[in-house]
Amino acid sequence: MAQFGGLHGYRLRQKFWKFNFMTDNFYAVPRLSAEARIRDLAYELRASNAFVAALGKVNPTVLSNALRGIKSLDNQVASDLLATLTYLMQISEALRPFTIPMSNAKETRELIHQLQSAGVTPESVREGIEKILEGK
Repeated sequence: MAQFGGLHGYRLRQKFWKFNFMTDNFYAVPRLSAEARIRDLAYELRASNAFVAALGKVNPTVLSNALRGIKSLDNQVASDLLATLTYLMQISEALRPFTIPMSNAKETRELIHQLQSAGVTPESVREGIEKILEGK
């Protein structure tokens, strides 16, 4: 135990426990749960947890606890947030090589609402982008 003594040993123990704590939480959420799919979609969109919480009008602490497996999200909240992120992912894939800025959740939420209420599908967005890129 001598190698873990002193200030250096304290930092090593701190890193070890922090690493194990994060690893345990990573596996605490079942892979097919709504929380796991929300976490995966947010990662693919490169969106922060704060952005996702603001997008879904969820308390950031509640979302953080859900994504770490401490407490589950309400079913309605989880399904609404999952539907919003799924639609956002489909639209962002259709817009490639262009991107949707992930800095203002309120504007993004309004954009999603307007696109959905107008009946815009990812396929129609993809066709429009292809026309633009072809120069038609």
